Amino acid sequence: MSRRTGKSDLAWLTIEEVATPGIMSFYRYWDDLRGARFAPTWRDVYLEELDPKIIPYIVVSDVLHNPLRFLIRFWGTQHTQRKGIDKTGKLIGAKPDFRGTTAEREYEWVVLNKKPIASRDMVDLNDFGRLIPFEQSLVRFPLSNDGIDVHHVISVATWDER
Repeated sequence: MSRRTGKSDLAWLTIEEVATPGIMSFYRYWDDLRGARFAPTWRDVYLEELDPKIIPYIVVSDVLHNPLRFLIRFWGTQHTQRKGIDKTGKLIGAKPDFRGTTAEREYEWVVLNKKPIASRDMVDLNDFGRLIPFEQSLVRFPLSNDGIDVHHVISVATWDER
């Protein structure tokens, strides 16, 4: 995985650099499901097989094409509690957008590279009520229905584990 940094740019990290028990638990699950493929399918993933503590930190998005967009299918309850909004059924980048273009760039990278991407940055909630900004670590994982293209992206974010 490449690392990009810059004053106003996102730092892309390795999964080990953002390792928390929840992220590593999901990474092992995803890796076992994919086997020799670059990614498992969405149908391979059963949330009830996961540690129940991590499910509220998961976001699942559908990849839409022409133009490339990302529609949130599942928005974990911890995201709603911490960020003050349920974004189920909304496009990544729709308002409120807590991280500017960062999330869209992460999703695009996963689709183009067909690999997970890890990052850590601040989620700025100052413009969206009385919630204070917080540091978020996350990994976005590709899912593929046909073994060729990325059709879904599943993300695991943590901010309370360390």
